[in-house]
Amino acid sequence: MLTVLMATYNAARTLGLCLDAYCRMEQPASDWKIVIADNGSTDSTLAVVESYASRLPIKVCHEPARGKNAALNRGLDHISGDLVVFTDDDAIPHPAWLISLREAADSHPDYALFGGKILPRWERAPEAWILDWVPLDVTYAVTPAALREGKVDADCLFGPNLAVRASVFTGGHRFDASIGPRANRSYAMGSETEFCLRMQRAGLLSWHVESAVVEHIVRDFQTEPGWIFRRARNFGRGAYRLRDAKRYTGSFTLCGVPHGLIEYAAMQAAKSLLALLRGDRRASVESRWRLHYALGEILESRNPDPR
Repeated sequence: MLTVLMATYNAARTLGLCLDAYCRMEQPASDWKIVIADNGSTDSTLAVVESYASRLPIKVCHEPARGKNAALNRGLDHISGDLVVFTDDDAIPHPAWLISLREAADSHPDYALFGGKILPRWERAPEAWILDWVPLDVTYAVTPAALREGKVDADCLFGPNLAVRASVFTGGHRFDASIGPRANRSYAMGSETEFCLRMQRAGLLSWHVESAVVEHIVRDFQTEPGWIFRRARNFGRGAYRLRDAKRYTGSFTLCGVPHGLIEYAAMQAAKSLLALLRGDRRASVESRWRLHYALGEILESRNPDPR
């Protein structure tokens, strides 16, 4: 048996599309169920879930403390079987999704973590500058096109399409509730990434399953520049938490911020201004992305106790 687990918050707009796809999905040989961990939705999310209760093996649980990882940890209290498949409330599975993950887990017993392919499903066709100059993997959790079936590093696994052996959780591991989406728009990204990297350090191996595919809905507002650059800031915050802080150990600080970070942010601001004056849109977008990434790192460097 396997369990599909997703956290949800005010997802009435997308969750129905996802659950429709579950109804059309090819069924794995073993039993399965869906655990939906509601994180205090105030829209009609729960009514949407209830409307599928007669068609899908759904279990709903509730986590009042805001945060995606807190909700996932609550959902782990309700899992069954030997494999937990994590996804999002805006990820639409292809028909063979669960079958592919089940077969991969059964065929590779030495591996504990499995990630599938994530494609974007655009609500509005993106402008060319987004496709050409914005890092789609970070911004929209899209797997790189070059990624192929086989062993991968843990940071190649993304939350909308991730499977983990249940024994990892029965062994006591949980998600870090201090990282990932919470109530506000500013947060340190990398909720599942932090977990996967931690499991890799513990000796667990990861496998990419090319045939396990979901489509990640990209909503209209997520193609606006303001949202994209805010995403860069959140990514910077997460990157500082997960790896970059070590680079600045022992360096002097200004108001708690490592001087190297200040220098990098100033350099990107200058590059962005110069590109704007030259009319070089590509350089402007790329330097603005790096600037907002640096600003996110600066924000996180001033957050000594994120828990």
